[in-house]
Amino acid sequence: MTNTERAAWEEMQECTFSCEDPEMFLDGSTGEIIAPFTLPVGNYRIRVYVRGRDQWFDSYTAPDEEPRIHLELHIWPEPEM
Repeated sequence: MTNTERAAWEEMQECTFSCEDPEMFLDGSTGEIIAPFTLPVGNYRIRVYVRGRDQWFDSYTAPDEEPRIHLELHIWPEPEM
């Protein structure tokens, strides 16, 4: 990601997580399961970019509306040390 692309995001956070079940998913704002995917069991790094959350954090987006909060997730195996 270039510096220009990075500047389009309001916030970025990164952390390590342990995947103990290969079936992963994202939970939508309505509680529905969206975007299911699989990862092999192991340790990973995740970097999350977000924009729109500062302005729209407590708002509701109707199903027929465009999303107001945008996320981009980067996930990769944690390097062994």
